[in-house]
Amino acid sequence: MPLASTAELKAALAPIAAISSIIAETRQQLELKLALNFSIFDQVKHDENDISKIIAHLLDPRGSHSHGSSFLKAYLQMLLKHFMPSDNMENNKITKNIENILNSPNLDKASVRREALTKDGRRIDITVTLDAFKEFGIENKLMLKLLEIVDSFLKKKVLSNRFASATL
Repeated sequence: MPLASTAELKAALAPIAAISSIIAETRQQLELKLALNFSIFDQVKHDENDISKIIAHLLDPRGSHSHGSSFLKAYLQMLLKHFMPSDNMENNKITKNIENILNSPNLDKASVRREALTKDGRRIDITVTLDAFKEFGIENKLMLKLLEIVDSFLKKKVLSNRFASATL
């Protein structure tokens, strides 16, 4: 049996190359819808730092989850429900700040950092920055002293549009 020429091999493989291209394009479209390459278990151990890593990853509009700022918006909307306007003036200020952040055109460009260093050498688990005047911190433990640290850091850094939140 004679060997096929290069041209014959290329012609025979052309349908396979076309199918491969269709598969790659389909995979790319599915990734946008289903985040096939995202696995929360790539981020997990069983300690506070890894919980912060997961939360920061989900809040990051550029995360591999392929959902842009959807998780960040959902988090802010959850906070908004928690601090809904009330007789408490501080809650009303926080609500207004959250609304300002939610309505920001920079939400998709938010920068998410872990372990932001404060002036007194402490660390904030997660900070989310939209611009010079819109930043907030997240501590993933419910301890009043830590929330005071976050609030103090943000008061010194940002004059307005600040609030602290706790998760877990």
